[in-house]
Amino acid sequence: FGYNESFRNAINVLYRNIYATGSSGLVFVIPEKKIAGFIYANSNNTILVENYLKKLLDTYFPVKKQTYQQKDEDDKRLQSYVGSYLSLKYYDKSISKFLSLFHSLQLHYLGAGKFQLQPAFPQLYEERFLQREYFELEPPILYNADHQSYLAFRMDNEGEITHMFRAAGDHSVYKKLASYQNYENQIYLIFAFAAYYIGVFVLLSSGFIYRYWLQYEISEMLGRLRQVQMMIYGNSLFIMVFFVAFYPVVFLLGGKTEVGVPAYMFSPSSLFYVLFSLPVLSALLLTLLIYIFLRAWAEGEVTTYRKVKYSIFILVSVCLNIWLNHWNLLGYNFP
Repeated sequence: FGYNESFRNAINVLYRNIYATGSSGLVFVIPEKKIAGFIYANSNNTILVENYLKKLLDTYFPVKKQTYQQKDEDDKRLQSYVGSYLSLKYYDKSISKFLSLFHSLQLHYLGAGKFQLQPAFPQLYEERFLQREYFELEPPILYNADHQSYLAFRMDNEGEITHMFRAAGDHSVYKKLASYQNYENQIYLIFAFAAYYIGVFVLLSSGFIYRYWLQYEISEMLGRLRQVQMMIYGNSLFIMVFFVAFYPVVFLLGGKTEVGVPAYMFSPSSLFYVLFSLPVLSALLLTLLIYIFLRAWAEGEVTTYRKVKYSIFILVSVCLNIWLNHWNLLGYNFP
């Protein structure tokens, strides 16, 4: 009959939300108790009527909270739940694979059998979804008594947890990320890449200004060694602009549809194509840089110090392109 079904306080509750201009309501039925009711609030915020229903159930149908008696040998086993979890609803063949990291969930172990589930980027969630505590009901199920919600886990043949099912909210399935893939480590890696390329760009810029503009040694720019430096300079410029402009273009200027979905999911703006052209141009420039550098090396135009310095830059750039390709940020991988 169009009702939603929810198991709360050990009883089955049927309910349906009602929306109206400037107000909201909720119709609920408790079949086994032969109780039905209607809750109305002079507000568009449905949380108010939902909290009223929760208060009503807690008052008339209270459930004794279960307690967890931790055993000494359980501590190591409980630590296996800890980690970062990413929802499978995101398409991993587009840039959503990277952007979904901002929506990942972190499960922490607090000790004494308690866990805390919180989003990696809390600004994207409402306050009522933050920092919920769970305890192990039975392996491999965690339970939150306050919100009547469950977390169920799937293990592989070696007993390692691979997936988490969240029996609350959107009932999503999450995969457990390896430690190197979690949100915090990726942010640290981004800052490391950005700092390196900004540093290279600033150092080369100061050198070019002094040598070629103040001393007017334009003829030196025609040598093969100078070509290598110019390639590194251009590569650093493209990557630096990409990292600096990523957040404002994707999150601030990208825009959203009327229903709050990011606009790039349907029609990426021209700014998106300009932004994601930079890693492609950088990769092409890197290929040319490697060729010119090897020619200069073979012709003896590069000192040992510069061989080491430029080799490090090429190695970092190759690693960066592998990282960009892994997260679908190399090219126009829009949904």
